[in-house]
Amino acid sequence: MNKEVMAEVWRCPLCTGLPPECLAKLDGHVTTSRHVSGDLLFSKEMPADRLIIVLEGHVILYLDDAGSRNRIARIVAAGETCGEAAICGLGTYGVTAEVLGPTRIAAVSGAALCDVLAERFDLMLRLLTVLSVQLRALIREIADLKMKSAAQRLGLYLLGLTDVQRGPARVQLPYMKRLMAEALGMQPETLSRAFTKLQAVGVRTDSDDNACAIDDVAALRHFCKDASVEAEDARAGGPPNLPHGAGRAGVRASGHGDPPSRTHLNDADFDVVRHAPLFAGLAADELADLVDGAGIHVSAKRQHIFSAGDPADAFFVVLEGAVKLFVLSPEGCETIIEVVRAGATFAEAAIFASAGYPVHAEAFEDTRLLRIHRHDFLAKLRRNPSLALQMFVSLGQWQLLLMGEMWQLKAQTPAQRLAWTLLKLTTACSGPATITLRDPKSVVAARIGITPESLSRALTRLANLGVETRGNEITIASIEDLRRFAGL
Repeated sequence: MNKEVMAEVWRCPLCTGLPPECLAKLDGHVTTSRHVSGDLLFSKEMPADRLIIVLEGHVILYLDDAGSRNRIARIVAAGETCGEAAICGLGTYGVTAEVLGPTRIAAVSGAALCDVLAERFDLMLRLLTVLSVQLRALIREIADLKMKSAAQRLGLYLLGLTDVQRGPARVQLPYMKRLMAEALGMQPETLSRAFTKLQAVGVRTDSDDNACAIDDVAALRHFCKDASVEAEDARAGGPPNLPHGAGRAGVRASGHGDPPSRTHLNDADFDVVRHAPLFAGLAADELADLVDGAGIHVSAKRQHIFSAGDPADAFFVVLEGAVKLFVLSPEGCETIIEVVRAGATFAEAAIFASAGYPVHAEAFEDTRLLRIHRHDFLAKLRRNPSLALQMFVSLGQWQLLLMGEMWQLKAQTPAQRLAWTLLKLTTACSGPATITLRDPKSVVAARIGITPESLSRALTRLANLGVETRGNEITIASIEDLRRFAGL
């Protein structure tokens, strides 16, 4: 790796500030190349062996294989990375990467980078932080897709292209409007109508140079009701419409004094933790060391656990019950991101970023949690590189799931989203199946970004495919027909 390439890689946010001797260990394992629009960097089924750093231009990530490339998951800009699967043991990339316009990349050998990560915990921590930031952005975009109009989403996208906080601004659109529409989950006609609506708040487009002028950034932010306002409210003492009067009581401990140690976990609890995907592959003694000093906490149904913007000082394993993760609009409207149940972890991504928890958490039913403190966990990660890598695997898998959910919200009808959800609740691959919804239908509707009335209409539509509903029990006549309808 020559000095010029090393300097470019060093300026990438992932590597900024790393000692030169750390990058020097990658000498001979980094190649740069130039590409034109349409070049395929990797497909979702290819063995993941390279981390890609975009030095110039853009790369589109698709959820499809190389043959179709219809479902845009994310557009990677200069200074960002893709192909993280090369260093987290996922085997294949899981997404397809295609170049958009003139682009230059640096490809880093996954094996060589893993060797460096084994010696440099600070770099692994930085990778986890980068992934945490990406996950936070995905969660916010999913919430926006569920809560905001097309014009508001376009406005937020434009605000993200400028650092100006108030007054006028001019932004250069990074790619053609057709691709913008796809990335925002709109038809080109919908994008045109959104631009027309934004004219009322001082947004004007210049088709000649693909630029956009904003008369007043603050006015546009007010129109979009920027979700960052919510985070500021949370840091200042909590959003004004926190549901159920939960306040900031948080979880209540099952005991007093110091947090309980491993000996406070009974065999059943320890077995739940052992089977959590995050801890897969850890030996029993390694896991026992990890949970030593963690606290067991009990939350009654509807009790608030933490608020968006609170310092992320711990993450949790659900031992019993369920936890609802959600965001609130500035008006107090709730959007459910996920309901996590026994055996699942949550908030693990947040402990690597400084912005606090990205969502609110509330006990969905009477719940017991294992609370693992951030400081203790990071200290144990430093001693156990294999656990750090497993954390990266877990976050990488969650990222792929969020990308898939985001595409569903952008491109699928409510009936297709519901079909996808039902298919995830059964292990059957063919023939008939019967499933029982664990959550109320209002929660199922909120989870896929529709109203209860739209859910009823979606169920009526699915009835034509042989899907029958009796209370919370749903019978599917043909898994194959439902999969085809859902686009799987």
